Amino acid sequence: MNNINDYKGWFQRIKREESEHLEELDVLLRALDRTFNPENLPIPTRDYTTRDFYREMTIIRDGILRVLNILEHIIPESQKNMYWFQKYAEQTYFSDKRRDYLRRQLYNQDTEEKALLLLYDSFINLKGIIGDLLKSEKISFSGYKNFGDILSKSINENRYFNPFAHEIHPEFDRITIPEIVSIVKGIKDSEIKRVISGILLSLFRILRFIKHIEPSSHTLNSLNCDLLILFLINSEIRAFIEALKGFRGIKDRGIRDFKEMLAFQFSVESKRAFEQELRDVTSLGSLNKLRGKVENSFGIIQHLVEESIVQTARLFSPEIKGEDIFPSYITRLEQSLKLREDVYTLYKFFEIFELVAGEKKEILLPVIHSIKAFMQYFESFTFRLLRHDDYEEFYKFFNEFLATKDDILTDGSFKRVQAAVHSFKIFLETTVRLISQRAELHGKEIDMEKVNSVLHQFLSEHSEVQEYLSKKGILE
Repeated sequence: MNNINDYKGWFQRIKREESEHLEELDVLLRALDRTFNPENLPIPTRDYTTRDFYREMTIIRDGILRVLNILEHIIPESQKNMYWFQKYAEQTYFSDKRRDYLRRQLYNQDTEEKALLLLYDSFINLKGIIGDLLKSEKISFSGYKNFGDILSKSINENRYFNPFAHEIHPEFDRITIPEIVSIVKGIKDSEIKRVISGILLSLFRILRFIKHIEPSSHTLNSLNCDLLILFLINSEIRAFIEALKGFRGIKDRGIRDFKEMLAFQFSVESKRAFEQELRDVTSLGSLNKLRGKVENSFGIIQHLVEESIVQTARLFSPEIKGEDIFPSYITRLEQSLKLREDVYTLYKFFEIFELVAGEKKEILLPVIHSIKAFMQYFESFTFRLLRHDDYEEFYKFFNEFLATKDDILTDGSFKRVQAAVHSFKIFLETTVRLISQRAELHGKEIDMEKVNSVLHQFLSEHSEVQEYLSKKGILE
């Protein structure tokens, strides 16, 4: 009788035709393993024993389902049919000895085909287990960790598809931009070449992980897979920072200073992504908020990695431009200009708030609605540009102001909100001044035409407000 172990050679076709799916499989297997280390999760407490890991387990479940989707896509239909027939026969007809023989053949993993089918078999079983676990109302840390140990064992013991078998994956971890390859090849000093090659390989690996994130997705399942990859990137960045600190005995002072600068840069920016944007992200109940957090952290990390690759290349080729090698590259100047314009626009909105609150309170509610709409835009597109030291102030105020209700004028809380707005407006004014002092903004004024255009856009539904502000000379 034929069985799934009798057929060989079909994996070579998969390697040729399904390289993208195999790479995604590699990334997801890494991500699933790393997610069971709570240090990689952006959770505020380190007292894991009291935490409910139910939400994290649903993220794991969606990762498992995505792995199975990939495996079911790449494994030939005939092999899947044989797998399920053999599974049925094992449970129904086969003797224990026959079952033992067939399992031994599969567990031998003497071919890539068997290793892939074993991975499929493992994840089918993991899917069943996690489905039952999630029927309970709470997942303890020990339950979460124990399931993780089983899953990690399935991954790490796979002979051909263990992503951790090699520090550098021979097929996927490579420098993919010809200009950068040429720069590395042109480095004469062997020590410097070794260090720069290591830095660039690490950066391109993170970039490889990033490309499998779909931040604009509208489904929770897909966003959960994005979170898995972000947790993996958190692990990779921490390892990268340690590696940068570990390059000992480098004689070239410029290279030493550069790697220290890079380590500091990654330390600061990763905090923005994981301790600010993704802080306690697993507790978010809103799909839109989750998508916004994923988009922002994705943007921070992508820019960080692309900018770091460009900075590394410029050590040896100063004329190289980020926009020439990365289609989505945003310059530091563009980031600073946008941040300053948006912060100043927010300042102008609260200037309008205070004016209307003092002189024409009957139109204040439409003003508040417009401000909230702009704040939601700011959360989605500008939060990622804030520096770590400023983030907390924005985060706290936004949460407080966005939580206000339409009865704010009559519920007794208005004076408290007014005081908070006034303090925040002063903070915004200071922030604009500090942003303007950045070197890249020297001699560049705020584009008031853009600011006025945004104010008009967000106030466009309230003609009475626009008319009043025009008379006051606030809106042009």
